[in-house]
Amino acid sequence: MSYMKIQSLFYPLISCRLKRTYVLALIGLCLAGICLPNASFAEEPLPRELVAIGTIGKTVVLERTDTDEVFAQIATHGIAPREIVPSADGRLLFVITQGRRMVEVIDVARKQVVDTIDLSSPGQTVRIFGLSVNREHNTIFVNVLCVDRARDSVHPQEPQIWALDLATHKVTKLLQVSLGVYLLVPSPTDDRLLYAFGADLYVIDVYTRQIVKTIRFQSNTVPGEGSLSVSCYPQFLQTNLLSCPTQKNDPITKRAFVGLLNFDLVTGTWDQMDLGPAEMWDSAVVSPDRARAYAVWNSLFVVDIIQRKVIAIKNLPMTEGSVDISSDGSKLYLSDGGPSILIYDTRTLNPVKTIALPETTANCALRVFHPQ
Repeated sequence: MSYMKIQSLFYPLISCRLKRTYVLALIGLCLAGICLPNASFAEEPLPRELVAIGTIGKTVVLERTDTDEVFAQIATHGIAPREIVPSADGRLLFVITQGRRMVEVIDVARKQVVDTIDLSSPGQTVRIFGLSVNREHNTIFVNVLCVDRARDSVHPQEPQIWALDLATHKVTKLLQVSLGVYLLVPSPTDDRLLYAFGADLYVIDVYTRQIVKTIRFQSNTVPGEGSLSVSCYPQFLQTNLLSCPTQKNDPITKRAFVGLLNFDLVTGTWDQMDLGPAEMWDSAVVSPDRARAYAVWNSLFVVDIIQRKVIAIKNLPMTEGSVDISSDGSKLYLSDGGPSILIYDTRTLNPVKTIALPETTANCALRVFHPQ
């Protein structure tokens, strides 16, 4: 038998072994997650801007602002997701669910919950009123109301601020705060500072676990000024300017006034302006150029911040308790009045589109955020 004939006999065997080696290598890569169709290569590219809102059921809806179409409907473990807080890079969302007892972490790219933390235990019920996350998104801060339960007794505790390590779920109790705190906002420039909004504003140093400053609103006792009721929602990502509707009674005339308190999260300074007779405003947001503010309830109010006056009022088809604005300042997103998101043009104040939600909202402020 010639050399060529021998080679031709062994070639199929060699070829078969090579193919088998290739297949086994390919299987190994796939098991390592390199070629799986659902791995990161198959993830849908993230839009540069999204709107998030929770429903009364178990859904967080994400809507993209470039096309104003639904990007994802993400199932949560607990009911009524609310207080949605994005991480600094916009790739994670932190959500309070299940009657304010759980925190769930959503991976935006994967469109799913990746961690669930239940702060309650058999002997203690914990309710969360206020949630924030640090810039490294490895620690969250929560304001909690705790009730210790024994066989024959119930013992409520004073409200507390806790720090929660996201890797270990270890809780560190930082300090007690006054009853009524409902919103926590971290300083965008100083990792030490945490703003706690309630009847008054408390500036907290999380390193020393102390309140380093109190800005008095409702407890204001300055003669001739009177107390100030403030309603704050966390719509500030475009400007780092938190705009809060206010109500106050003139201590002399006893007349009631509505207004806005704009708090600069970078400088820690604030400006309050009275804007007319009492109206119900529930939420407000400042335009990216800081020239206008938009407040909502039964109507949409446009405030010229420079001139310090209301310049336009637009009736709404239903009561809306939440408003946010796109990064280019061209569109307003309204919700919390029904199973929908309403979109308005900021130039004309005309409705642009209505996005249907699977259920009504869970008293949840919608949030515009920016995945990176």
